[in-house]
Amino acid sequence: MPSKMMIRAANLLAEAGRVPFPAGEVEVTPDWGRVAGRIRSEATDDWNDQVAADRLAAKGVRLVRGTGRLTGPRQVTVGGRTFQARQGAVLATGTRPRIPPVPGLASMPYWTNRDAMATQEPPASMIVLGGGAIGVELAQVFARFRCTVTVVEGQDRLLSQEEPEVEQLAEKVLREDGVTILASARARQVDHDGTGFIVQLEGEEATGAGCFCFRAGYNCRPSSC
Repeated sequence: MPSKMMIRAANLLAEAGRVPFPAGEVEVTPDWGRVAGRIRSEATDDWNDQVAADRLAAKGVRLVRGTGRLTGPRQVTVGGRTFQARQGAVLATGTRPRIPPVPGLASMPYWTNRDAMATQEPPASMIVLGGGAIGVELAQVFARFRCTVTVVEGQDRLLSQEEPEVEQLAEKVLREDGVTILASARARQVDHDGTGFIVQLEGEEATGAGCFCFRAGYNCRPSSC
């Protein structure tokens, strides 16, 4: 999983930073290029699914590309071809980002979580809209690679679907990693000046010079990259 490769690398950087107190001195230089290289070569084959498709075919799976429709009991039609299943049809369509209707956002070159995972180098700064699980984990990853990160969350706390104790620990660790957290803050307007983004909040502004992110993908909720 690309995200887990990113998290593992960021955790190693954090662990190395804990060496001085109990064990001595260490100097660590983050290198995002190694993470991006592993994601391309080991996890995604440079974002080409042909290897995975060939693996399925080798196991006897028939892969049909196209838009499928349920056209009868245990029956799926793709284009002009109809397939009949003996047992049943399983709907496993995956997910894609749902982008919140923030004024100005639709025309901006924002990132989704996939864009964040595919980047060849981390931006200097980042604004993450949404403090759910995906937004929080990517905020921490990029912060540990020395990106200046601000998380904007409309609820009164991060990880609102988790237990309060989980949120408290996560917020503490994120702040120690240098992440700025703005809770109970909703994006009112997004602008881009050609070099960075300006997210206007309720009476405040948060500026990111590198990219703009949304959590999205895995749970299909509007969130961050």
